[in-house]
Amino acid sequence: FWSCSTLIDTAGTTSGGETMAIKGTVEYPDGKPVKDAAVIMRTSDYLSKISAKSLPRRSVSRINTTTDDKGGFTIDSVDAGDYVIEVNDGDGKAVLIKTELDSQDNSVTLPAAELAENGSVSGTVSVPPAVNDAWVQVYGLERLAEIDMGDGSFSIQLPEGNYTLRFVADSDRVPAV
Repeated sequence: FWSCSTLIDTAGTTSGGETMAIKGTVEYPDGKPVKDAAVIMRTSDYLSKISAKSLPRRSVSRINTTTDDKGGFTIDSVDAGDYVIEVNDGDGKAVLIKTELDSQDNSVTLPAAELAENGSVSGTVSVPPAVNDAWVQVYGLERLAEIDMGDGSFSIQLPEGNYTLRFVADSDRVPAV
């Protein structure tokens, strides 16, 4: 259906069930640091909630932290697991960082990452007549796109990367796929 490729895969660790810190640095293609950008981290199986509060918006987010004047960020108190980190400058540029953390070290420093223009993922799905509302969720990110019930189309802005999408309807008779 669609595919984007370039993301930064990393591996790190923590000690004996304790939490760790993740550190990273982000820059623009010209080498300038990305200052005050949103750094949003979620588990790789995370799905944005569908609620009356979030439906009018195409993107919902909670900011875990922001980058400093040198483009650096630190996320503390992280457990071992698989995570997706999005760094977004709020001006249409972002980077996706996927990382797997195990339980060996107390701190992980990610390789430097470079922001790029967001892309658009769009498509059309067949929506059964019994469905009044349907959405597209993106695993690991705070993204939720409403599907146009007239023609089944959707579009969602995402940083470059590989994603798993989930299609959800408001009807119990139609399972999420």
